[in-house]
Amino acid sequence: MGSIRFRRVAPGALAAAVVVNEPPRRGDVGDVTAAADRPTGDERSEASYAGDSWTRCGGCNVATGDRSYHYGYRAGQSFTLRFRGVQVLVYAPDDRFGGVAGVTVDGRPAAMPTVDFLTTGTPANRHVWDSGLLPDGEHTVVFTILPGRTDNVALFDRADVFTP
Repeated sequence: MGSIRFRRVAPGALAAAVVVNEPPRRGDVGDVTAAADRPTGDERSEASYAGDSWTRCGGCNVATGDRSYHYGYRAGQSFTLRFRGVQVLVYAPDDRFGGVAGVTVDGRPAAMPTVDFLTTGTPANRHVWDSGLLPDGEHTVVFTILPGRTDNVALFDRADVFTP
């Protein structure tokens, strides 16, 4: 199963790694927590899954840090990230059967309100979503698979959470 990894980020690394509408404030960079994919129902997890289509893909063809990720394929099903910090970056593979997920932050539509997981090329793990700067505190981000395509696959590998 996935694991939680901690690492330090050097001052200024947030500005280099993240494109945001406003420059990061001094002190926004600190510990980064990587929330890896976790099984459904693990209450200690930083990521949880709602719906019976969510599946852990281990040994799949898309390279990820721990050789696994989760994917779901039914419209209306979701995954949730809960974290304390000022910003979160989400990483996931894209897919030839990729769908679109709607995104909310703390119950409101996100500034980047959708993520499209479709690729016509070779699937690859990539940075798919950025919360932008948030007030320091507890946050909940929900990705919900939207209807509309023949294929609705949404995926999640990990999230990097930035803390002050």
